[in-house]
Order: sequence, then C-alpha cells, then structure tokens
Amino acid sequence: MLLKFIQPYDVNRTGLDIKATPTNILADDFLCTRQTLITNITIWGSWMNDYLPYGDAGNVTFTLSIHADGMAGPGMLLWVKTFAPGSFTTSLAFSPTEETFWDPASGATLVILRSGSTTS
Repeated sequence: MLLKFIQPYDVNRTGLDIKATPTNILADDFLCTRQTLITNITIWGSWMNDYLPYGDAGNVTFTLSIHADGMAGPGMLLWVKTFAPGSFTTSLAFSPTEETFWDPASGATLVILRSGSTTS
C-alpha cells in the first residue's frame, strides 16, 4: 500500500489540542506528490478532561473537506462529506497524563492533567 501522507498523533508535551466548534473551523495541509486516490483518512480528536460527548467519542458530527492548494489558504473545494454518529469508528490512541488545550476564540491556553485522546 502506498501512503500519500502520514501524521501520527503528537505525543510530545509540545503537542497542542485546539478547540473546534461550528464557528472555529480547523485545517491542516499535506504534501500530495502522487496522483492516486485518497482511500483512508484518520482524524485525531481530543476531549478536555476526557468528557466525551454523551459518553462516547462516536457521538459527534463533523464535516471534512478537501481543497486544492491555494496561495494564501484553501483553494477550490474538491470534496466534502459530513460524518454523523455511526458512520465512522473510534478507538483510544493515546492516554497522556497532561495535554495543552488552546481556544482560538478566547486566546486561552489550558494545561489539563490526566486527559486522554481518541481517534475517529
């Protein structure tokens, strides 16, 4: 299997969890050098103080979009899909003793002890 890009969960103390909300859209980019299909996407998620939505990381709805490269931000929309609870799987990937959360809306940075992370 050829991998286009792999970015494992950041287990270092320098890792930063960012508060995502409907008005705070998160983005990441990756270098795509192979003209092949994307067949799998892993989303790394984390919940402050391990308070999972309704007790399960799978109880979220999120929208994922893929855009062409833009000069100063996302380019043309290439693909978009909304994932509802039950349409994806989750598993515990890492359980750190400390995580740093950042809220871009308020600018607050919180260091949370005994927080866990989940991948969906």
